[in-house]
This record gives sequence, C-alpha cells and structure tokens, in this order.
Amino acid sequence: MAVTGNALTTATYHDTLTDIGAGTDRRDVSEMLDLWAHKETPFLNKLSWGAETGGMSIEWISEHLGFGYIVALSIATSATASLAIDSGGMGTAALALEQVTSGTLLFHYNSTLSTYALLSVSEVPGGGVTVAYDIVAYSTSAEVEIAVGEKMYILGDVANEGSGPKKDKSRTRATLSNKLMILRKDIQITGSMAATDFHAVEDELRHQIQMRLKEMQRDREMTILLSKAVAQSATVAGVMDGVFGFLYSQAANTEVVNTSAALTETGVNDMVAALYENNSTPNCLVLPTTQARKFTTWDRDKIRTTPDARLAGHFVTKYLTDVGVEIEIIMMRQFPVNLGFVLDSDKIHPRAKKGRKLFIEKLGLDGDRTRYQILSEFSLEMRGYDQGQHGMWTSLTG
Repeated sequence: MAVTGNALTTATYHDTLTDIGAGTDRRDVSEMLDLWAHKETPFLNKLSWGAETGGMSIEWISEHLGFGYIVALSIATSATASLAIDSGGMGTAALALEQVTSGTLLFHYNSTLSTYALLSVSEVPGGGVTVAYDIVAYSTSAEVEIAVGEKMYILGDVANEGSGPKKDKSRTRATLSNKLMILRKDIQITGSMAATDFHAVEDELRHQIQMRLKEMQRDREMTILLSKAVAQSATVAGVMDGVFGFLYSQAANTEVVNTSAALTETGVNDMVAALYENNSTPNCLVLPTTQARKFTTWDRDKIRTTPDARLAGHFVTKYLTDVGVEIEIIMMRQFPVNLGFVLDSDKIHPRAKKGRKLFIEKLGLDGDRTRYQILSEFSLEMRGYDQGQHGMWTSLTG
C-alpha cells in the first residue's frame, strides 16, 4: 500500500527545494527538543545524532574484517589438498577467502577424534572458492579428514626469515545508504482562538507547538524503530529504513529469529552471545511492555533493590547476560507485542538534512486563520546490521 504524501504534492515536487522567498517566520527548535529527554521516547533518548547531510540520502562504508575462520564446503582426506570454502556467514565464499593468503596458519580441531591439525595455506586461487593447503602439524594421521561445515580458525599470516611480500589482503568495501524522509505537523490558529482566553492555557499557539513537538518526538522514535523503506515519487512520500527495515533485509541471518516462540532467559542470552561472537557489544533490549515484564519472573529471588520499608515488588531495568555483557531493558508503550530488538545503540545514529533537523515555520494568513508547519527531515545510519551485530525477534508469543 502506497504511503501518500501531502495533497499539494505535484509532479514538480523538486520545486520544494527552491527558495520560497522572504517574509517567513522560521524558528529552529531542534536544540530545544534534543535537550529535553521526553519520558515517552526512551529509545530515541539513548541515541546521539550524527552529522547533518546536504545530500538526497545518507551513505556510509561497511568493511568486514571477517569472523576469523573459514568453513569447509567439501571433505578433505589428505595431508596436501585443495578444499572448497563455504561463505562462513560472510555472504560469499570469495569474501571469506579474503581473510587468508599464502602462509596463513589455520587451526582445526576434530571433536570426534579429539585430535588437532595445523594447516598452512599454500595457495588461494584468484577469484576461486577453494584454498590449497599443507597440514604441517597434527596429533594423528587420522586428523587429515576435515568434514563439511567444520571451522578452520585463522591464527595469522606466518612468514619465514627473508620472506618476500605476500598477497594484498585489502577487503571488499560496501557502500550502504538510507533514504531521507520528512515528518510534518501542521498547526492553524484562527483569529478568534488567538483572541480567546482559554482555561489553564495562557497561549494557545505555544500550547499547540509544545504538544506537536511531543508528538513529533514520539513519531521520530517509532519511525526509527519500525519503518521500512518506500521509494519516493511525485505522489508517494519517501520512507527510510528503520531498525526493523534494516534487520528485515537480513532475514536469512541467525540473528533474525522468525520462528514463533516465547521470550526466554536462555533465548536472550543466546542472542547476545551470537552478537558478541560477531564483534558486537549490544547495550539495549527494546521490548513491548508484555515482553519486558517477563524479566521480573526470571530468578525473582535474585532481584536486588535498595532496602526500603515503603517499597515492595520487583522491577528490572538492566540485565547482566551470561557472557558478561550488560544490557538496558527499554520498555516501549504501545508497541507490537511480537517484536523485540537487541541493539548496540552506539552504532545507530539519526542524521538530519542540513538545516532541517526540526523547525517551526509560519506559513502566513489564510483567511481568518494563521498556519504553521513543523518539519523534520532525517534518516537513520545503522552500522553493523549487515554483519550480524544487531538482533531481532519477529514472532514472540505472549
């Protein structure tokens, strides 16, 4: 279903980028909003804004060093052989092979035989998906068998005395991007309203601005968390990828769990451990109220609060996982009950269009009323989503 834009949008929508002329009353209120930590937007309060952009989208570079191992795709049964390599979670076998060169030392352990082997890479064919190797040390001759799916861990690129230069190991870089999108709120004050003394409201315009700013802040948080990219056209408003959109594109990764299941303590620990293995240190868990409350039922006897004769009950705001990573539990109001995110907020930054982070502008008189608009044009930079450094559950049960 299309996301429609303003009814006044025409086929010449790029004309909105031109100067609208003098005589407008425009006030930038973004700084005031940033300094105000609104209790109804706990996740947005945790994020820091990145640099503004003058472009039509934002871009950043992603360069994967690799996970430090390669995975066998075929069975090796001799001490000197060529072995086909799996992608090893890196997308392609070619990308996985960028981690090794001639002389790279690999460690393999066969848990069935309780034996080890050290492998020295002798050749990495250009553009291929195989690696030639020699087994240089092993505990028994039976160890030369390497089964499909087993890992060979990279110890380093070993060089002998007087060695020459080896293959360059520059990694393939990817340019990632996200669209800019516009959120708006409109206010109109009639001449009669401006001249009326309202109960408990000293200034109707100021009151409406404050309320619309709160609403804008809530909208920005929900957009950052739940939006999915929609292409812009003359009649359709462009929408950026939010956290959900980025992770939804990685549905094949094990860090995106689509199976229907209840949120469990084991499940949380397993997710954080998987992200930690992928060189991430997640620091927050974003959950709807229904799911966040489950933390109070796990090991309730171990929950600690400051002794206070006036206070009873249980409430968990932080959780120390079994890999030693502490995560903050961010409980969201009015949030999809089946969704949950494990995120590293240090890798997530909203980025605004230059000069359009948030401002209020007087549009002028329209008959016996004065119109104002509040606009925010921004996008979201989410580093590490393509490297398994953030996690998501999409089908949590109650």
